[in-house]
Amino acid sequence: MNLTKSAITLLSVITLLMTGCGAETGSPYNEFTEFVKKTNLLKSGKLRMTPIPGTDRSHIPGEAVDEYIRLFDRLQCTRDSAFILCYYHDDGLGGEPHLVASTTRTSPDDWMQTDDRSIYEWIEENDAQKFMVPKEDTPMAYFQYLFFQVYGEQFALYWHANYNRREILLEHPEKGMSSSREPLIDVALKEDQCIVTLYEENHEDISQVTFGIGRKAPWVITREDRVITEKPKVMY
Repeated sequence: MNLTKSAITLLSVITLLMTGCGAETGSPYNEFTEFVKKTNLLKSGKLRMTPIPGTDRSHIPGEAVDEYIRLFDRLQCTRDSAFILCYYHDDGLGGEPHLVASTTRTSPDDWMQTDDRSIYEWIEENDAQKFMVPKEDTPMAYFQYLFFQVYGEQFALYWHANYNRREILLEHPEKGMSSSREPLIDVALKEDQCIVTLYEENHEDISQVTFGIGRKAPWVITREDRVITEKPKVMY
């Protein structure tokens, strides 16, 4: 009798899975879109320029940057004893963040008497994109690596820096098509590469972009764009 009941229960479970009852099938959302959603929440909230009390300066709070970096749990920093900090550079025509791997939590503004050229040199020397690498051979590790390299500094952009704005879309730009149930972000491991396909909006257009990420160091990234919609030109 118990065996019969078990067989009936197993048959019921299989039927539910086949009919899609109790679980959504064909959803465009997955673990990769969830990751992007988490980064978007921080970018639209805590990762904003905030006045520093008692000064005429603003910054992006270190606690917010730490929370942001913790999302990249499949990456590792190859620079010993380094902190990932955010240095915000405003040249008067635009402002943008730079993530840097520094061995001290002190901002260069606090210890350097410098001109813009040496600031740029400091940013280049400590650029976190050179030190944050995949720590495992998995789809999520390569996706986080791609995101950090291409979209990781896409927040708190000011004025002319918006010409470089790009973001991952979390809804299909091609409305009404059968593809609207296909994954918004597709990640697949191939022999030598991880292939990532997603929709991107930038200053000029909306495109479907296919990235290839090498599965061995130096994890070279390639991209191919298929333009879906060209956008009206906006001047910042």
